[in-house]
Amino acid sequence: MLKKEALIEQKQLHANVGEHIGYELGAKMIKDYYDKYQEGGSQFVGRNILDQILAQPGCVGIKIFKALNEEGEKTYVLTGVNQEGNLLLEVTAIN
Repeated sequence: MLKKEALIEQKQLHANVGEHIGYELGAKMIKDYYDKYQEGGSQFVGRNILDQILAQPGCVGIKIFKALNEEGEKTYVLTGVNQEGNLLLEVTAIN
């Protein structure tokens, strides 16, 4: 069994995972990342697609993966996740 699987077995995922960190800490974390890796950026995702992902039966949150699009540019892929940590893959991709 992988360590990740063992952690999921011990503690199921739920909708309250995460925390509000405030503006100052958020800005510091972004700056620290930029200072270390000399790259920054963000990706906007509209509410409608987030609502579609979260509306999937059993969805308790969203997992965000770093990815490359068809042109080789950095982007992100978002998927719904159930409480067992399984990806929910029923929403059509939005470009």
